Amino acid sequence: RSLGTDLTVRKNTGQFRGFVGGFFNHFWNYINLSPSGTEQDDLPVYIFDGIEADFIGFESQVQYFALDTIKEEWSFDVQPDYVWARSSTTGDYLPRIPPLRILMGSTYSNRDIGRLRLEVQQVFDQEMVADNETTTPGYTMVNAYYSREFSLGGQNWEF
Repeated sequence: RSLGTDLTVRKNTGQFRGFVGGFFNHFWNYINLSPSGTEQDDLPVYIFDGIEADFIGFESQVQYFALDTIKEEWSFDVQPDYVWARSSTTGDYLPRIPPLRILMGSTYSNRDIGRLRLEVQQVFDQEMVADNETTTPGYTMVNAYYSREFSLGGQNWEF
């Protein structure tokens, strides 16, 4: 059982587009993975138990369209997201919660050439961890994409 709220503001037209959203959820019976304090075959044993928990976070995307015609588009975007999750009763951090992430990218689309995208994602250190979890260092990931649409056998395909 949970009670939550989510508020999002969107802008879908113009040179600047995007959304900003925030959320809050309170769970009365969040299924949590907790260490039992015992070991079996030299491995720690964990149990699933229901706890009260709060999740607070946001996600957003802001796009700037440098070029926006029928034949081609060129845009730049920034997409940060974050979630903070703790036990409502003990204040302990919950396990397996992602850290702050920021994705920055650029997409060029041309009807004759296809779609090209280059993006860089920065994932920050996660130091707000549950008991028996280790902190994780941040990292940077670079992605490049290319796709092209074509028709074959009366169907539209994308490669």
